[in-house]
Amino acid sequence: MASRPFAICLFGLQRVVFIAVMAIAGVSAIPHSARAADPALYEVNDVQVDATAESAAAARNEALASGEREAFHRLIRRLTMRENYNRLPNPDRATISTYVRDFSVSDEKTSSVRYLAKMHVRFRSRDIRQLLSEFGIPFTETISKPVLVIPVLERNGSYSLWEETNDWRLLWSNLSSNDRMAPLMHPIGDLTDISKIGAQHAVSGDTGRLQAMLERYDSTAVLVVHAVLNTTVANVNGLEVYITRYSPTDGIQRRTSRYTAPATETIGSLLASAVADVSISVEEGWKRENVMNMGDRGVLPVSVPIKSLPDWLAIQSRIAEAAVVSQMEVVLLSREEARINLHHLGDLLQLKVALAQKDLRLVQLEGAWAIHAQ
Repeated sequence: MASRPFAICLFGLQRVVFIAVMAIAGVSAIPHSARAADPALYEVNDVQVDATAESAAAARNEALASGEREAFHRLIRRLTMRENYNRLPNPDRATISTYVRDFSVSDEKTSSVRYLAKMHVRFRSRDIRQLLSEFGIPFTETISKPVLVIPVLERNGSYSLWEETNDWRLLWSNLSSNDRMAPLMHPIGDLTDISKIGAQHAVSGDTGRLQAMLERYDSTAVLVVHAVLNTTVANVNGLEVYITRYSPTDGIQRRTSRYTAPATETIGSLLASAVADVSISVEEGWKRENVMNMGDRGVLPVSVPIKSLPDWLAIQSRIAEAAVVSQMEVVLLSREEARINLHHLGDLLQLKVALAQKDLRLVQLEGAWAIHAQ
C-alpha cells in the first residue's frame, strides 16, 4: 500500500516555534526548476577555441560562438545514450546562445587576426531538459560516485597489476573522466595499495581486499578489469577482458568481452580499443539504468533523523541536489527529526540510487520511509 504524504499538523506555541525554525532553515518547498540538478552537471570545462578572421574582434566572436557550439554538443552527449546520438538536436548558433547561462575565458592569446582561448560554459538546465524532452530523447542527470578501476594484465600466464610493465593499467590511468556520468577513479599504486591487494586477489574477487580498497578511496564500487592476451593464431591477436564489479550492496557481478585485431596491429592499439569499449559500456549502462522519466512522478513521505539545525541544512542541501527530486516539502521540524514530502521523478529504485550518490540512504522500516546520512 502506498504511503500517504505527511499532513502539516502543528499547534499552539509549538507551531510558532517550528515555523520560525523552518523560516531560519530557508525553505519549505524546493521546486526542481529553481535549482541546478548538480553544480557541475550543466557546466562544460576546457573548451579550446581558435579562430582566424579579418580582425581580432571578429576572430574572438567566431571563436566564442564555436566554443558555445562545441560545449553544447559535449553537454547533450554527456546526458544521453550513444544509441540516440543520431537524433540529437543541432540548433543554429543563435539558438544555442539562448541555452547558455554564462561563460568565462582563460589563457587568452590574440594577434591582429587570430584569437585563442579556453572556455568554461554554463547552460540553463531547465531549457536543456525541455529541449531533450521535446525531441523525445531519454537522458539522465544522476552522476555516479566514482568507480575504482583495478586493471590486471595477464600475458603468457604471468599476471601484472602494480608493475610498470602493465601497459593495460597505464592506459586506464590516462583515461579522462571529463564529460562522464559514471566517472572512473584510478588507484595510486603506492606501497599501501600493493599491501592491500595483488593481481591474484583482484582476479579471484577477494571481497575483503576489494572492500579495503573501496574504503581507502571512499568509493562505492570497484571494477576489476582482467585482460588476457592470447598468442597470435592465424595472424590474429586475441584479447579477453573479464570484468568483475564489486560493491557492498550488490556483491559480485561478472561479464566478459572479447576483442580481436590483425597481427599487424600493435598490442597497445588493441588494449587501447578495449579500454575505450569497456569504459563506454560502463557509462552507457549507468545512463540506461538512470534515465529520467519526466512523466513518472511520485510523492514519498520521509522522516530524516537530525542532530541539529546545521545538520539538517546540510542533509537538506544534499537531498535537493539529487537529480530525481523535483520538490521537497518540509512539514515538520524538531530537534531530532524532520518530516518531508519528497516529490520525485521515476520509481523508488531510481530515487534510492540518486540519493545514494549524495551519501544518503533511503530505507523502509515497518512501512515507513526514512533518509539517513552516511
